[in-house]
Amino acid sequence: MFSFDVIDSEGTKTRVSGFNNMVDAHYANIDIGATYKISGGVVKSANKIYNKLNSGIEITLVPESLVNPCEDDPSIPKNHFSFMPINEILEQRNNSVIDVIGVVICVEPSSTIRRRDGTEVIRHTIKLLDMSQTTIEVTIWGAPSKTEGVQLQQKYYLQETTILAIKSGRVCEYNGKVLSTSSNTHLILNPTILEANKLRTWFDQNVSDTHEPSVKYIVQIKLEDHTDTLWAIAFDEGATQLLSMPGEMLYKLQFDPDAESDTKEVIKSVLNKQYIFKLTYKKEKYNEEERLKVTITRVEK
Repeated sequence: MFSFDVIDSEGTKTRVSGFNNMVDAHYANIDIGATYKISGGVVKSANKIYNKLNSGIEITLVPESLVNPCEDDPSIPKNHFSFMPINEILEQRNNSVIDVIGVVICVEPSSTIRRRDGTEVIRHTIKLLDMSQTTIEVTIWGAPSKTEGVQLQQKYYLQETTILAIKSGRVCEYNGKVLSTSSNTHLILNPTILEANKLRTWFDQNVSDTHEPSVKYIVQIKLEDHTDTLWAIAFDEGATQLLSMPGEMLYKLQFDPDAESDTKEVIKSVLNKQYIFKLTYKKEKYNEEERLKVTITRVEK
């Protein structure tokens, strides 16, 4: 089965789905941003458990359905937002899907999280501020973390004021309300929409503080001796002792073309060497599953 979301001239977004026999007929011919005329589909009520769009209907393609490309219609918006003030997000239920826009006031360095299935995924955590004078944490996962996440980190490091529009972010409970990206989330840096101009004007007039980036470590490390292996987390103090340089210095290496070494060489230099680690252990519950969290507090050669 495949699905794609379409938007009409009224700004209404509707999900169109096709089962296995429709994949070969239509999937390869659908391009993001192109305009199509869809006819012969079966209209039914949207299943709100899986479909978080505002439209109350969804369309299922059948063998008789036609999806024909046509000329672009300038009346159809490329992006249709319904922005929610950040101070109202606290009232939203867990897993609600919303749009939000704000000024990026903090970008943490990327980190890698190990899932229960053993796979690893990269993430960036940022903070947004809007005209409600409220901030919220946003976690950017996976591929967007490697593209938009890296761009945001570079702009933050260069102290550039950046407006971020988020389409279809998911509200989740993690140390309070957090906005999280998913496969359907769209991130737009400095969008050319009226709300972005209003926000930039408000920010320039009302926020005079400059936000100096403070780069700190949070590193997952695999320890190994002759008996077994162990995964542990090193925060700023422990990671600085291990890598023999502060996070700020390692971060700058990514953007310094004249540096004698890069970040990969610095990390590679500490692999497969013996150290004495001081560790702390703490039991934590995550999704009703008890886990043992191991933290590195001190490193000695």
